Amino acid sequence: MDPEIEKKLKALKVVYDMIDEESTKSVIRDLYNNLSKTIQITDKLVVVNESIFLEYKNERIIDNPVFTGNRVKIIVIKDDFIEWFKSKYNKNITSPEYKLFKKFLEKTYGPYPKAGWSQISLLTI
Repeated sequence: MDPEIEKKLKALKVVYDMIDEESTKSVIRDLYNNLSKTIQITDKLVVVNESIFLEYKNERIIDNPVFTGNRVKIIVIKDDFIEWFKSKYNKNITSPEYKLFKKFLEKTYGPYPKAGWSQISLLTI
């Protein structure tokens, strides 16, 4: 989502207040309402994605507070997540965006090191 959206919406309202023609105001009002609905839907999707990511983390990732000598590459986690998602949810549903999943992992475990995360491991099936 655009981090500047709130500022843009406020600017749109200022422009709206300056316009006299009712038909133009109607178009802008509809645009504003649609943007507001889009923001609400996007916020709900973020919550849904976060809950799916957390569910995956709780089911498949083991936190290792002490370095075991093994590192987990993000591509391995991504592939595991996609397989887990397909088996857990409908196979015809597209899994959440990879960049959102990576952002969740980095928020949880810190920036991704090139060699992989050392403080986690994946459960083996």
